[in-house]
Amino acid sequence: MRRLTLDQAVLIAPALAIMLVFFAYPIGLTVYFSLLDYSLMRRTKAFVGLANYLHVLQSDLFVRTATNTLVWVVISTVLPLLIALVAALLTYFRFRGYRAFTALFSLPIVFIPSSTAILWALMYSDPFGLVNHLCEAFGLGRRIWLADPATALPAVSIANAWYGTPFAYLMLLAGLESLPLEPIEASEVDGASSLQKVRYILLPMLWPIFTVVFLLRLIDTVRSFALIWIMTQGGPGTASLTLPVATFKASFLQYDYGLGSAWGIINVIVVMGISFAIVWRRREVE
Repeated sequence: MRRLTLDQAVLIAPALAIMLVFFAYPIGLTVYFSLLDYSLMRRTKAFVGLANYLHVLQSDLFVRTATNTLVWVVISTVLPLLIALVAALLTYFRFRGYRAFTALFSLPIVFIPSSTAILWALMYSDPFGLVNHLCEAFGLGRRIWLADPATALPAVSIANAWYGTPFAYLMLLAGLESLPLEPIEASEVDGASSLQKVRYILLPMLWPIFTVVFLLRLIDTVRSFALIWIMTQGGPGTASLTLPVATFKASFLQYDYGLGSAWGIINVIVVMGISFAIVWRRREVE
């Protein structure tokens, strides 16, 4: 094994120190807190081992939170990726006005999660929100979208999908633009239609890039907190409670740092597990 020279060690030392201070130390401290009965409300700080994890995993709240997180992830990941893929393919074939379309379609990427949450909360509001006006125009009834347990989570997920679509679109469009032209030109010589070029040439070549974009979007969705907190705070009740929101509530509203740390570590394990599964599956396919 090749050993680092003194000059190389000096060069990587600042980056390593930053990783230790801002990454390894917080995670280690969180793991330590998760093994404690550490509550400011009860004024306790005693070692309890895995009791916090068992308490979380055996509770009905975890089942509800895990289910909400799954719905949140599916809508917020699959929907923007499908829309972004179609939009990127249309842009790739240079339809008339594609430059203006690219600029307008990418506009949501300039928003921050808090402004996106406020914008969509106003759109869902009753009686002035745009969503209810559209529902009324199409003969559908008005609803209080964010206060109804049946619609709160899908409504917030759609807002998150809108926010995440431009990033996926630009990444997939860049991937399409970087593909080699020889197979596409050869298919044109053979008389392939646009749909045939998409199905048999573009999509197979784009698949590795699509997997990376999917993984990035998935991780961002699982750990996202600001948008759903501003719009519903996990409510009404637990209708839109996800793992990051449950972590925040346990830690900073109930001041139970031990239980909140356990929620946080479980969230990290879920993200890492999904990421490793996708990467492993991609290697098997390749």
